[in-house]
Amino acid sequence: MIFLKASFFRIWFVMLIFSSVVLAQQKDIPVKLIDTSELKAVKERKKQGLFDAIGEIAFLNEDILLEAATRVEGDFKKFSLAYTAPGVQGINLYFSDLQLPEGSEFVLKGTYRNQQIDLLKDKSLHVSKYATSFIYGDYFELYLDIPLDKVDEAIVLLEGVGLTQANILPKDIRKDFGDAASCNINIRCEEGDLWQRAGRSVVRILVRNDNLVGFCTGVLVNNTNEDFTPYILTAQHCGLNEFTGNLIDQSNFDQWVFFFNYEVDACTGVTSPNSIPINALVGADIIAHSDDEGGESGSDFLLLRLKNFIPASFNPVFAGWSNIEINAPAGVAIHHPQGDVKKISTYNTPLESSQFSSESNIRNTHWRVVWAQTTNGFGITEGGSSGAPLFNNSGQVVGNLTGGLASCERLDGFDLFGKVSYHWRSNGNSDTRQLANWLDPTDLDVTAWRSIDANGNLVTGNEGEIEIKLLSVFPNPTNTNFWISLPLNMNSSSFNLTIFDRAGKQIKQEAITTLAEQYKVDVSSFSKGLYYITLSNNDYIYRNKIVIY
Repeated sequence: MIFLKASFFRIWFVMLIFSSVVLAQQKDIPVKLIDTSELKAVKERKKQGLFDAIGEIAFLNEDILLEAATRVEGDFKKFSLAYTAPGVQGINLYFSDLQLPEGSEFVLKGTYRNQQIDLLKDKSLHVSKYATSFIYGDYFELYLDIPLDKVDEAIVLLEGVGLTQANILPKDIRKDFGDAASCNINIRCEEGDLWQRAGRSVVRILVRNDNLVGFCTGVLVNNTNEDFTPYILTAQHCGLNEFTGNLIDQSNFDQWVFFFNYEVDACTGVTSPNSIPINALVGADIIAHSDDEGGESGSDFLLLRLKNFIPASFNPVFAGWSNIEINAPAGVAIHHPQGDVKKISTYNTPLESSQFSSESNIRNTHWRVVWAQTTNGFGITEGGSSGAPLFNNSGQVVGNLTGGLASCERLDGFDLFGKVSYHWRSNGNSDTRQLANWLDPTDLDVTAWRSIDANGNLVTGNEGEIEIKLLSVFPNPTNTNFWISLPLNMNSSSFNLTIFDRAGKQIKQEAITTLAEQYKVDVSSFSKGLYYITLSNNDYIYRNKIVIY
């Protein structure tokens, strides 16, 4: 069988500009030492090729309001406390209960580039469970200000801290930014020019899996109600307990962290220490999953619903999808290898039907993908990419990454993505084993659906969604037929023509094999309305719209 993609656990010690002891003495903050001597689970699991963890949780079960130093200043009671875990490269926090009254301020400070995380930015916290992103380095300070007349309302119970020795530090002038392999390609390189809007649907996920911490990738997906329900589609194996083979408890998902727009704004490097936005939401509910041991007997999908609606400032896109069993001729995967900034991988040979486990007698659960060399590298996937969306050449999600063999050292390797067409109804008969009733709640029985932004505007996944100059359609409007002027720079005589209605339902699909300059399309049976046309082959995608009256 094929193993899940595993990241390498590297022991790197962080050299801080100031020691934690000096910082604590200067600021008169008590420092608590986190014992890391018993944290061996990650190393042991790496040897077995099991869950793709980059770190482990040290359980503390401490009441911050009792452990911290306090003082009264003005109308606030101020709490301060520091923690250090020598030798780790990052620390994130897990709260078992966090209740903070209006007017509070809660800030975490690190030593690496004066990092600061404001836990109450644009909100107040009244949650039972919570988690944070990583603080870089092996030391952090916690500052909490609570209005004097509301201190009795506050609860701050620190369940534990996630500790990683993986290379998560953001370093300038590095194509790979963090720990992703060097052949990977940033989404802001020219390979991503047509995929900027689609890329806004892709999220980086900081996963809690019982006592382990790791990264996966997911995608925000649209539904036929178009009601902005925040569904995240990812891989089931990201949430499997490795010992029981069952899905982890809901309490784990309460502490998953979802990062939007985690990308650099250039093809290479980071332009400034603060150029990576921290647009994060915490917590999701389990909606449906494949229940197949992570692809051993199915398509390895997990559908979650975020506990909170997505702020408009995140500028999200709700990705469209296709449940058609068609081998897409070209497309991309967008993902976060090793939890790194957003990357893009390109394929330009048709997808092949396959399955993840060679030992399974259940076939055709996955798409087999071989990646292509492009201008800036050879995009592959790694640990942390699991769950990443596979887009077809119409900008629709057709699969989610389970694993594979592709790497910078094995460019001819392949990856396997669980099919949306199999996710749809094939993993089981109940709603909790299917995508169909969640992504098509209005029971339109559509085979494809469109992408929209947070304002409901149409997005197909490519910049310049309608390019009239590239695809000439006439007459427009029409009520009988129309002609397409075939682009001269299409060097193949075989094209795919697809027409969708305004709701995203596929109305017509046909192969065009002709050397003529124009092609006639009969629409006399179409209902009145607006339709979207896609013309594509392995190399090009052209679009336009037409009105039938």
